[in-house]
Amino acid sequence: MATYDDFRGKFVSFDIETTGIDPGEYFGTSVDGVSKRRDLKPRIWEAAFHDPKTNTVFQESFRAENIQQEATALGGIGFYDKNQAWQDHIKNSKSFNYTEKQVAEGISESFNKANLPGGMILIQNARFENRWMAHTANEGGHLSFFDRIRYEQNGGEDGNRKLYTPPSISALKSRIDRDTMSIGAVDAIYDDIIKQYAKETNEAVAGNKIIVGDLMDFTQAAFTKAVNHGLLDKTYLTKGQNIELLASVFLQEEEVHSAGSDARQQSSIFEKLMGLRNRIENKNLNEDDLRRLGQLNAAAP
Repeated sequence: MATYDDFRGKFVSFDIETTGIDPGEYFGTSVDGVSKRRDLKPRIWEAAFHDPKTNTVFQESFRAENIQQEATALGGIGFYDKNQAWQDHIKNSKSFNYTEKQVAEGISESFNKANLPGGMILIQNARFENRWMAHTANEGGHLSFFDRIRYEQNGGEDGNRKLYTPPSISALKSRIDRDTMSIGAVDAIYDDIIKQYAKETNEAVAGNKIIVGDLMDFTQAAFTKAVNHGLLDKTYLTKGQNIELLASVFLQEEEVHSAGSDARQQSSIFEKLMGLRNRIENKNLNEDDLRRLGQLNAAAP
């Protein structure tokens, strides 16, 4: 069974923070919940890579000229009001008119500093970053790691959607049918998925290429194994993948919603999940494992 050692020193974590979910969905000032103006373009305001080998975060922040308009428009939205990183962002330093090209240059510089010769970029939700990185490239930005993506997949009309997990991973996931398969059978497929991720990562290292790893796949693999061994509530077969819960249970930290902090947490959670999965399989759980499983069960709906 593949373990964390198969990935050690062969991956970096990546995270971005944005002023909206969809780069094409403009927003604006709202009064009493009714939109009065949709003239603000969503953007990336922070991006970071974390290198677990050195525990170093490489982060870039991007401030807009209309940042006070953004602050007003997003005020009253709980996510932004409670996000101290965003609050610091809108208060600190001067504002600049960053172009998508400059954003891409900043993200590329952070990736280059992370110095990943080849291997895996770990992302909490690859679909989200995929959409935003494609938008950045479409707007004229060049992302250095795009040149090293191992698999060029057909992104439909948007050829710049390159941050897909390997086709072999998608093929294995397509075999899962939770309605007809036993939990044990699903667990066995996730064993194959993690093994294949390890194989893809090592081949990427050898070829100086990059693959994308989705942290949600590794979370699901660990949780499915725990459910299969009677250690975790069955609701975790499909839920429990958000970083806020994972950071609380596995790191005893809050999710800060800063790109650098979130990227670092992703790296640490990945290591903890892989360790838990291995110890469940080998039936040598420790006190921390039992505490974490207890927390998860207590939080189950």
